[in-house]
Amino acid sequence: MAVHEVTVFPLDSDADVRAIAAQEHAALMFGTPVVLATAQVYQVELPDDHPDPAAAIQKLATGLLADPVTEGYSTTRRKNWDNSDVVQVGYRPGVQDPAAAAITRGAQALGITPLAVATAVQYNFAPGTAGGLRDQVVDGLLMNKTVQSVQTALSETLIVRGEARPVERIVTSNMSLAELRKLSRDRSWHMGDNDLLTVQSYFAEQGCEPTEVELEFVAGRRSDHCAHLTFGANVIDATTHQTRPPLFNRIKNTARELLRGTPNVLSAFDDNAGVMKFYGGYAIALKKESHNSPSAVEPFGGSGTGTGGCKRDILGAGKGFKPILLDAVYATAPVDMDVAKLPVGCLRPRYLRDRIIAGGRDYGNKAGVPTGYVTLYTHENFRAKPTVLASAIGIAPEKYAERGQPLVGDRVITIGGRTGRDGLHGATFSSGNMTAETSTKNASSVQIGDPIQQKKVTDALLEARDAGLIRAVTDCGAAGYGSAVGEMGENTGVTIDLSCIPTKYEGMEAWELLMSESQERMVLAVPDNPDMLARLAVIMAKHDVEWADIGFFDGSNRFTALHEGEVVADLDYAWLRHGFTRGVKLSDWAPPEHAERPAMATDWNDALKRVLSHDNVCSTEPVMRQYDHMVQGNMVLPPFSGVHHDMPNDGVALMPLRDEFPDRHYGLLRTHAVNPAIMSVDPYNGAIATTIEALSRFVAIGGCPENNDENRVVLMNNYVWPTPEDAQTFGSLEQAVDGVNTSQRLSGIPVISGKDSVSSRYKDSVGGIIDIPPVLDITVVGAIPDARKTLSADIKKPGSTLVLVGLPDYEGMAGSIFNDVADGESARIAHVDEAVMQTLVGTYQAIQTGKVWSVTAISRGGLLSAVSKMSFGGDSGAELHLGGSVAAGNQLFNETAGCFVVEVESAEAAAELFDNLPHAIIGHTTAAKQLVVYHGDDQIIDASVDDLKAAWKQPMEDF
Repeated sequence: MAVHEVTVFPLDSDADVRAIAAQEHAALMFGTPVVLATAQVYQVELPDDHPDPAAAIQKLATGLLADPVTEGYSTTRRKNWDNSDVVQVGYRPGVQDPAAAAITRGAQALGITPLAVATAVQYNFAPGTAGGLRDQVVDGLLMNKTVQSVQTALSETLIVRGEARPVERIVTSNMSLAELRKLSRDRSWHMGDNDLLTVQSYFAEQGCEPTEVELEFVAGRRSDHCAHLTFGANVIDATTHQTRPPLFNRIKNTARELLRGTPNVLSAFDDNAGVMKFYGGYAIALKKESHNSPSAVEPFGGSGTGTGGCKRDILGAGKGFKPILLDAVYATAPVDMDVAKLPVGCLRPRYLRDRIIAGGRDYGNKAGVPTGYVTLYTHENFRAKPTVLASAIGIAPEKYAERGQPLVGDRVITIGGRTGRDGLHGATFSSGNMTAETSTKNASSVQIGDPIQQKKVTDALLEARDAGLIRAVTDCGAAGYGSAVGEMGENTGVTIDLSCIPTKYEGMEAWELLMSESQERMVLAVPDNPDMLARLAVIMAKHDVEWADIGFFDGSNRFTALHEGEVVADLDYAWLRHGFTRGVKLSDWAPPEHAERPAMATDWNDALKRVLSHDNVCSTEPVMRQYDHMVQGNMVLPPFSGVHHDMPNDGVALMPLRDEFPDRHYGLLRTHAVNPAIMSVDPYNGAIATTIEALSRFVAIGGCPENNDENRVVLMNNYVWPTPEDAQTFGSLEQAVDGVNTSQRLSGIPVISGKDSVSSRYKDSVGGIIDIPPVLDITVVGAIPDARKTLSADIKKPGSTLVLVGLPDYEGMAGSIFNDVADGESARIAHVDEAVMQTLVGTYQAIQTGKVWSVTAISRGGLLSAVSKMSFGGDSGAELHLGGSVAAGNQLFNETAGCFVVEVESAEAAAELFDNLPHAIIGHTTAAKQLVVYHGDDQIIDASVDDLKAAWKQPMEDF
């Protein structure tokens, strides 16, 4: 047998971190302690005629796989496959093994060329472990059956073999609509009736039946993920029957009105990312994407490839931007939720959350890009489908900011990872509802990334860009080459030969080659010049990046694909662009009914602790510390600051041109806001509040909320929504979009990038539905000329004055954390003051004087949450004196966006800085670590800051 094994294990059981984590999580998830140890298994297949396989495996073990200081190893093949206490978990055949490529490259560096490599983890349960408990731990914690399996024997070969069947022509001309629907359902296309009939009619007119390649290509192209069918549909009011513009048009048109007044935006809505001017002849690209569907099925791979995919969006903007910052938002069910509430086919919340976090961390850290913030949000209705948003920001010389356009004759070049069956139907799968069958039926839609490969692709592509070799570039994401090459060829026509695509294994069918969403692939348009292609080859070899010439832009205005010498797709671009009708969506929003029940508390110390320890307020430091914030060396305002470096700031700031301009301090700032609780109640005003909160956070760290000659600021908007199959759900989405448009006009700041993901509905077999709380994420990215003027939120000095700046709407408590912990209910969220931009601009101007010592924006948890966290950061206390005319709970915990808590030296300084703004002096800071609050004449809180901090930190301590 040519397959060999190296088993590597910790020499010290206290260093078996995988086992320790598994034991802790098993106790939390199942309530029963379990004892186990782990080992890493490497399976290596060598040629049968290898002259000395034992020596080669020994060399691999000592030279690559085992650390001689901390690890032991064995090169003996496992024989005890009948021992049920030893469970070995590995990836299923054909699934991307993220470590395999790196091990292969390492082996080659040692002079060993394996035919294939695979990895597995061996879990050694203590003898006597109950079989039921062992199986429960393996199935619920240690393995995801979608992509992994328990190995019961050593494979005869690790090579995935197969033979592709001939390309099929599918007879659609005589199909009824019901038969077309069944075809779409069986093949996971999720195509609507109009599209199915349009395709049928087109091929009837052509006098031929479509190939499966053509149908897969069209299905991917027409998926909601790629074609934005929901946001591009005409809107009809269900009551008046009046037609309104599509949602996407509203966002773009409003933004473009604003863009006419600013030269600070270089690209909006016409590339893989929005692009903003920076300083010194440089530009900034920004993008945020969702990866909800794959993360619901395989959270580690789904989250990781979400990060990688968004990073490639930046790399594929203009002629290539260097990624310099990542961020993420993860919304899941509470980890302590009763698993009896878990729908069929869905993963346990703790496993889901932890693996989502691990996937994003693993990819971002290995790719060498700093992570700013990772925002966690919990609600039980994320139990069926999580929300996973990843964002990336990049930088490039301004001359590379414009989107490239291929010319007739240019070659189609693919670089990076090989193509496999991972990610098949990813675009269409992500555009449909989730059901109990999703985790098995759509297993092939899952991708698992290779961040090291992506780092090499990044370096190679940027070097090729600087060498002038790239005419145009795009990433290979949703719908694979079908989308990447298909979109690049829109204005010229293109022919590609699928047989030229490098593959991970044999036997891939033509449609799989075209539509696979395997990761780490980019597509370039390169002039058909032998010298330029030779120089490209040298750069790719230098960075160990595989590349292939797979076609050319042919001037035909058609999309043509060949496979093994046969034309397997031949489609007219004019039809692809204009042959499909715009959809129609009914809108009939009616606010959900809510009782009016004020939240009540008798012990305000306890109420504050419950607010601070709420999942959506508490410290997430144990999660955040797993991400590298400082790689690349440009972070000047990190996620945490304060005396103990554990108080969260409102955003982060970089100096990305530190080396290029050592005597300048150009700053890039990034903040965001997301609050599904208020979107569920009032999506219109919730959208305004979310946008203003994001801008308030931006101001709080020193950002200017105006575009002018010195400062730049733009918005991204991302929508993750329940599937809008009914007028009410679509109506809530329309309300949110209109709220964002109002926010654009109110602020004067344009949206230049974003994404919609409208398939977060779960349907069970008897018609039950679970909808996520609607997610609107607003991101603010801006530039300031001097990053030294950024500001952290920790209290700087005892005896200083605390000021509330802004006009709270104390009547609006719906969606607040206080309502959640104190059994309150209302239909009114906090409305934003109409003059809020004056408050934001005035607060920014005050910060620029240097007389503001610290500031934070009011957000989840309200005033007292903000003051508490400022105190945690300053390792100090505060005494607040609040008026008694407003109910105590409303005054302490109201969450009106556009309000700030500001620390200044004195009341006189407050009057000088904020005299023209709504403000109130609310108290002062103290050296004693005590939070004392008076409501009117009554002292209602006297709490130890250390005790409050402990309550704030406790929920994540067991992470």
